[in-house]
Amino acid sequence: MPAFLLDIESGGELNQTFADLTTVRVAHVDGLTAGTLDSMLWDALVFLSTLNTTDPPELDIVLGQVHPSIPTIVITNLAATPVPACDRVRVEITYGIPRVDFAPPAAADGTDHKSVRYFGQARRVTRDPRDGTTELTVAAPPAYFGMANQTKAITVNESLAVVLFERSERFVPTARMRTYQNTVNSVQLPLVTPLYPVGTVYCNTITADTRDQGGLYLVRYEFLYNPDGHKIEYKWERASLDVPAYDAGSRVLLEPYRAEDFAALGLNFSD
Repeated sequence: MPAFLLDIESGGELNQTFADLTTVRVAHVDGLTAGTLDSMLWDALVFLSTLNTTDPPELDIVLGQVHPSIPTIVITNLAATPVPACDRVRVEITYGIPRVDFAPPAAADGTDHKSVRYFGQARRVTRDPRDGTTELTVAAPPAYFGMANQTKAITVNESLAVVLFERSERFVPTARMRTYQNTVNSVQLPLVTPLYPVGTVYCNTITADTRDQGGLYLVRYEFLYNPDGHKIEYKWERASLDVPAYDAGSRVLLEPYRAEDFAALGLNFSD
């Protein structure tokens, strides 16, 4: 069974700059029996990462672990080197301020960042020249196939928004990806001040990225806001012979997206 010694070397120092705050601790791991040098180095890191100690908790040596007395820095690097003439591995444990896209454990389960971006887009729609109805394509009755082209395409400018949340979480959000992607909000958001009415927020993507082997995940939630709501639209630019019933009912088909309670995600949709 391997054994380890922590902080047996002198010369520790704390370095602070405008961009970073770093310190280094040293651990020695003895009693490793791996057959190759690379395996021995790897076994040392695995051993330190699986101590699962609670007294003291600072002996959990894994990437992303908070420093025992400086909560603003975490383990950002582990460097293992062999000690000559013995089955010992020296491990330098570097603490620092993590990268912007790698949140420290202290921020887990809290909303770290929210951004809202409004943008304009031009959308081509068709208009029935007989009654002015938009989003409909004229479908002439069988006796008047020549009228099937009596549609007019117009350009409509509209303003939409992307609402993006980034939050550090301890578990990969696979279940939430399956539940919420490609759905619209079933409740107004936020619940107190309805900035986003029911059906106007569409969950476009939920992505997760980890840089500490699954200790923490940076989860991004991207929502699309449309004040007119979101629907799945099927329409024919020109009526074809196989479209059943050449009447207004065959011009366009709108189907709703599945609705979910976005408030259950715990995201702050308020301004």
